[in-house]
Amino acid sequence: MAETKFTFCRICEASCGLEVDVADDRIVDIRPDKAHAGTSGYACIKGLHQHQMYDSPDRLEYPMKRTGTRWDRISWEQAMSEIGEKVGRMAAADPDSIAMYVGTAAGFSVLHPIFAQGFMQGIGSRSMYASATQDCANKFAMATQVYGFPFTQPFVDLENTECLILVGTNPAVSKWTFLQVPNPGKRLKEIRDRGGQVFIVDPRRTESAKVAGEHVFVRPNTDVFFYLAFLRELIAIGGVDEPRVREYMSGFEELQAAVEPWTPERAAEVTRIPADVLRRMVKTYSEANGACLASGTGIGQGTHGTLCAWLQEAINAVSGNLDRKGGSLVGEGVFDFAKFGVKTGMFVKKNHSRIGGFESVNDAMPGGLLADEILTPGERQVRALFVTG
Repeated sequence: MAETKFTFCRICEASCGLEVDVADDRIVDIRPDKAHAGTSGYACIKGLHQHQMYDSPDRLEYPMKRTGTRWDRISWEQAMSEIGEKVGRMAAADPDSIAMYVGTAAGFSVLHPIFAQGFMQGIGSRSMYASATQDCANKFAMATQVYGFPFTQPFVDLENTECLILVGTNPAVSKWTFLQVPNPGKRLKEIRDRGGQVFIVDPRRTESAKVAGEHVFVRPNTDVFFYLAFLRELIAIGGVDEPRVREYMSGFEELQAAVEPWTPERAAEVTRIPADVLRRMVKTYSEANGACLASGTGIGQGTHGTLCAWLQEAINAVSGNLDRKGGSLVGEGVFDFAKFGVKTGMFVKKNHSRIGGFESVNDAMPGGLLADEILTPGERQVRALFVTG
């Protein structure tokens, strides 16, 4: 007879609550936990079928060592001893030849990133890679430039916002990003039901757009021009909170000059968003008592991801919606993470990749370079790789 266990999914940051039926030490069924305080009965298809990984004949359950063209099972003691000996020799000769890749499941845990960084610091290696560099590095890079720390990530005040503009994100499926929200579709409907406005800017009429809001088609990978025109129009209609800009910000004149050429009409030729639609969006955003622009991986994986994130933050800031009720909020967290990072030196290093000279984000090199770093000979060539999470 099956016994029900209560747990949560660790595939991504959402950490959805699950009910898991176990019989004879095997998972036989997984369901969303409707009583879970954090997710209220939501879970995606990946989490609900992850037990198929455990039953896969390809699952590794013990160490395997390659001998020629075959793989032989060895003991944990032998594996740890041999790996430790090899890593020690490599660390003494070229510590950067030892790399680590941190995946999403590990990256969004509380302690794993800290211990992973500590492990690499102990070895003396700068060759850290992470999945976050492949879909949301733009947000971390922006936060480092704007706020001085990558994890200072403002988030939308869903409880009070009167205008929410989502660009390249589909929370009805992804359960949001950098924000844990039970039943995101319901939360979008609540904005609409209390008289607010939701705009979904996306090349596709997503599940979120079908749930609530107005779908605004944008030509793929032209989002940066949408942001430029949005900010220009916001300035043109007097939607800038000038006292806040004077007190807390610098460089507004340069920003204004940069966006000036991008009229709604000019942007429409590129983005395919009609000028009158963009003007209506800006007017709604400006007149709302609390509004927010937010984005996801559709922006993060685009050509101009970091610039889009920076422009989005600038719009929320100069309009007076940054750290404001109904706008985007800045959480304090359980402890001062920025202070911890600066004190320990974690997540604020300025390392550069061997290939391309790309700057690290969150102390991690771009994951897209890892194959080239393994295959390209020379100093710092990756010759050992730890994959976690």
